[in-house]
Amino acid sequence: MKKELRTREEIIEDLWHDSLYIDENTLYVNINRLREKLKQIGAADFIKTVRGVGYRL
Repeated sequence: MKKELRTREEIIEDLWHDSLYIDENTLYVNINRLREKLKQIGAADFIKTVRGVGYRL
């Protein structure tokens, strides 16, 4: 499976239809919560941060 690079803006647009009140901090908090859940099932390295761009899934 090829890991897909997604920008922060793309993720925000895909997850929150009205992104007027959503900022990158909201995304950051949710990514960290998701990482904690993935860690619990042994998939800690599923989401990689690409500095200055977004995330690689």
